[in-house]
Amino acid sequence: MTSEEYVKRLRQWQQKLILFADPKTIRAFVKWMSFLKAGVPTIRTIILMEEFFQSLRADLGVSNRGIQQGDEHAPHYLTPVWFKRDVLVKYYNDPNKFSVEDGYLRCGSLWGLRMDNNPADHVVVYLGDLGRDLDYEEQIYWKLFNLTSGGRQPSDTNFQRAFLAQFADPSAPDLLFKQDYTRLNETWTKKFGWPIFRPLHEADTHILRQLHVPITESLSEFEVQVLFLVKLLIDSLNEGELTRACAGAQPEERGISKFKRYLEDKKYPNTDRDISLLRTLQDLRSSGAVHAKGKNFDKIQRRVGLDIDSPKDVFRGLMSQVNQMLTDLSAHFVPASE
Repeated sequence: MTSEEYVKRLRQWQQKLILFADPKTIRAFVKWMSFLKAGVPTIRTIILMEEFFQSLRADLGVSNRGIQQGDEHAPHYLTPVWFKRDVLVKYYNDPNKFSVEDGYLRCGSLWGLRMDNNPADHVVVYLGDLGRDLDYEEQIYWKLFNLTSGGRQPSDTNFQRAFLAQFADPSAPDLLFKQDYTRLNETWTKKFGWPIFRPLHEADTHILRQLHVPITESLSEFEVQVLFLVKLLIDSLNEGELTRACAGAQPEERGISKFKRYLEDKKYPNTDRDISLLRTLQDLRSSGAVHAKGKNFDKIQRRVGLDIDSPKDVFRGLMSQVNQMLTDLSAHFVPASE
């Protein structure tokens, strides 16, 4: 189930609740939701949630005998459980079997787990979902990466979707990229009749699923993710259609240069910024990921800040720039109003 499908189902459930629940349950629900929308969840939020669920149980004829209210230390279905992001490595490394999606982990048609994978340094899963959706072996695996709460908070994205039933874009740059990259290609194809990024070869279909902000501080993981970005943004540029749209190619003109001429011809205002970004990614790939490192790598390393910041932080910064490029390309070529 996608995040949009999840929010849609929650909204349908809320509509049925208003139509069929008794007045006491509706009042409890409205009180809980009003408190939720007022700010960050607190123990009072949990108490109001318990009051609503108990009222709903009574409305359905289910006994509340023995249920205590207001014990902030008592675990319940929506108790958040925290994990290191390393827990996802196993799933990213086996894209033929697993799919790490925005708010969801999928094992083919066998099982799926709702999770909050938008925070930068951890993953959050509700206790009830862990017990319901993972078998014993998977639960043992996840336990290896368990963290104490330590003042951590679920993402605002998760809060909006899970509690307020509101549509929300992912906040993690890699998840946002996957959404916007796919959306831009679809809307571009619909408007112009051809995709700006050609479909990946069957042997490369794993790339979009495996793309992620590096989990470790390893330079090798950084380089692999840069390679994936280059394949998606540069190697996949639809050079044939760009050439036709520019009335033919120029001598020695390659992908990025063709794209630059196309953007200039269409009066795109961020041409220099975005072409510079693509050339930086290309240089990172050429100087480090696919060739032996040398002086060129030292130069590009200083340019992107790898001599100061961690590979993880540098990649996150590059992803933010890429996402801004996708947003601006969409706004200029396929605005939502069309």
